[in-house]
Amino acid sequence: MNQLWPTEWKSGNLTPVLKKDDDTRKENYRPVSILTAISKVYEKVMFDQLYGAFHEHLSPNLSGFLKKHSCCTALLKMTEDWRRSLDKRESVIAVAVDLSKAFDSINHNLLLAKLKAYGSSPSALNLISSYLLGRRQRVKLSGVCSSYSEVMVGVPQGSLLGPLLFNIYINDLNYAIPDVSLRLYADDTTMYASDVSPMVLEFVVNNGLERLSSWFRENHLVINNTKTQAVPIGPCKYSYDLAIHSSVIETLPSIKILGVELDSMLSFKDHITKQLQKLWNGLPTSVKLANDINLFKKLLRTLKL
Repeated sequence: MNQLWPTEWKSGNLTPVLKKDDDTRKENYRPVSILTAISKVYEKVMFDQLYGAFHEHLSPNLSGFLKKHSCCTALLKMTEDWRRSLDKRESVIAVAVDLSKAFDSINHNLLLAKLKAYGSSPSALNLISSYLLGRRQRVKLSGVCSSYSEVMVGVPQGSLLGPLLFNIYINDLNYAIPDVSLRLYADDTTMYASDVSPMVLEFVVNNGLERLSSWFRENHLVINNTKTQAVPIGPCKYSYDLAIHSSVIETLPSIKILGVELDSMLSFKDHITKQLQKLWNGLPTSVKLANDINLFKKLLRTLKL
């Protein structure tokens, strides 16, 4: 391929995928790039080589898009850490950090600099640079396409290489804030800490949030303070004041982390209640579907006769 990514493979159609309930707000949609099938074959070859070269450099705190890792393993690791802290009579604070358009904000020059720092060869850097630069995309919805726009930043969502490149981009975050624990799954970042003293814990978490915000800002990523939430875990009733650069972080008795409602006592009651409500709301549809299937079976028997 002469260290160049074919121009024909750099065009993509964006399909808006609803990620939250309100379909009237554009920020509730995730743009997924539909790329050419043949490009995915070459991406898989590049992915295997890049993953093999970088796997040993990736922090164990990364859980997204990695072999033998999932949301479940990330949640299990965090809840076990929290339970061990509670067993030592420590208080815990977990903060679910929301990033604004993380995948679409990756700075290409900084990503290439990080790849070089990790020891990527000049030929590999040239190929990845060609893969990232000169891309264009358009929105396709209900068969109607917009005009193409050039992509200046970000990694393509819907690609094979994009998630791995994102992991490499944020990998050094795990070594930038030593006093708190981090668990990263794609663009979902959970920061947590524990201490026997609530006041000390409050100071540690606020300091961690400031350093976290600074790292993201230096790496061209932005924390959405209004959507970032914290939950105190344990029986302590201390009223925590958390903030990022004077912007108050909401502290709630229950927040959603990686799709699971986690409450201050780790009882999962809120999560179970919401899942049961969803099942109950979907019951009429399931009953109708079952009746339609029975009707279809009866029709087939009639045709056989």
